[in-house]
Amino acid sequence: MKQDAECAKQNPEEITMIAFDLMQTFPTPVISTGNSDEKHQLWTYVLGVHSLATNNAHMYVWNDTQASRGPQEVGSCLLHYFKNVVTKKILYSDQCGGQKRNIKMAVLCDFIVSHPDIVVENIDHKFLVSGHSYLVCDQVFGVISKQKVFFKDI
Repeated sequence: MKQDAECAKQNPEEITMIAFDLMQTFPTPVISTGNSDEKHQLWTYVLGVHSLATNNAHMYVWNDTQASRGPQEVGSCLLHYFKNVVTKKILYSDQCGGQKRNIKMAVLCDFIVSHPDIVVENIDHKFLVSGHSYLVCDQVFGVISKQKVFFKDI
């Protein structure tokens, strides 16, 4: 991963290296009363896309009334992120089969490479070893989780 990051820093016009992951879902707002079982809470989903060359993080946020958190939603966020002129993409993610390691992600990568309006020639998707999947996105998710403490429960 460090070698890929250095290569992306040296050639930012040609290579983009990102890590992406979904944050643990959380209810919005947090309801602390006993009635919460009878009410449907709004669940918030956050996908973090972190550029390892520039150290910039982009967060895609939606709730459970808009979409779920499957491979289509992850793919839509990545497709939005990829609309630039860099010709090679290096992706890092954990091995979550339901969201990232499946045929739908492979089809998305094929679509991006073959689409005439997106100038990408190569996508290299690398998976971390199970149980050792600490990505840079997790640091940003920790900041978000710490900030939730400052908001009162209902």
